[in-house]
Amino acid sequence: WKGALPLFERAAGYGENNHRFWLQFSYALGAIRPPRARDALITAYLAKDAAKTRPQLAQALYYLGFWHERLRQNDQAIAAYEDSIRIQRRSSVVSRLNTLIERTRQQVMSTSTVHESDAPQLCLTFSRSLPSDDLNLFSRYVTIEPKIKSAFSVSDKKLCIEGVEHDKTYTVTVRAGLPDKDDTLRTLKTEQFTVAVPDRSPSVGFRGKSYVLAKTGPQTVPLTSVNVSKATLRLFRINDRNLINEINNKRIRELLSLYDARKIQNETGQIVWKCEVDIQSRKNRRVTTAVPFKEMVKAPKPGIYVLMARDADTKGNRWDS
Repeated sequence: WKGALPLFERAAGYGENNHRFWLQFSYALGAIRPPRARDALITAYLAKDAAKTRPQLAQALYYLGFWHERLRQNDQAIAAYEDSIRIQRRSSVVSRLNTLIERTRQQVMSTSTVHESDAPQLCLTFSRSLPSDDLNLFSRYVTIEPKIKSAFSVSDKKLCIEGVEHDKTYTVTVRAGLPDKDDTLRTLKTEQFTVAVPDRSPSVGFRGKSYVLAKTGPQTVPLTSVNVSKATLRLFRINDRNLINEINNKRIRELLSLYDARKIQNETGQIVWKCEVDIQSRKNRRVTTAVPFKEMVKAPKPGIYVLMARDADTKGNRWDS
């Protein structure tokens, strides 16, 4: 076919213009390696324009669909296949159309959860963008068992449902007919998905300032935690000389990184207090425990005090500061 291309091009230059010629030219452009898919698509359009009969038009439309599909222009490919079938129903074209729709239709691609918060969410990711102007639409197409008071939110292809609870399993049913954003493709069949919302991961840390200036800091330090019943605390002091460096680096009011915490623990800090604190934990809820600074340091010395915490049940040397 590569050797035939110059002959087709020469014939086109001489004004050759009939349905069969353009289809053969389109086939030849696609048969070479690498295929000239865009040129093959253009000549398929010329074959469509040159068609004199309905079967010729149906065949040209099939070629258009084929090359649009090869170029990953799926919406145009589906439209061309459907037009071809409406003119002349051929089983090979119907099969190709159904395969393409199955691959590119509106469908649920994956499920996930957002569970590291007080209000967890269950999410479905679809193959195409979802409509976001009428969220009530989803209550007609998406149901959940056991029943909940659901609230829907959309972000492009992702539909999230609030109202679920931690440590529970739900069956989500997506009915046939749910449209995409442009209302061009819809879910073809009703499907069910089982999604488990897990517990929140245990965590412990501090909100706000990590460095507490001696004598001017708050009377208590708020320790926040989730699913932790006991925390291990350590208090370090950074002396005056290192305090100057911290002021110059403007990090007095910043949260410590893990690297900073390790450096203080191993190099610059002097440990002045350590203990374990019992926490009145509520399952999957964030709770705040007041850690009294005055009880940790009876007679504060000049410098910066850095409080570190971790779950008492956690092994290793990872601390939040």
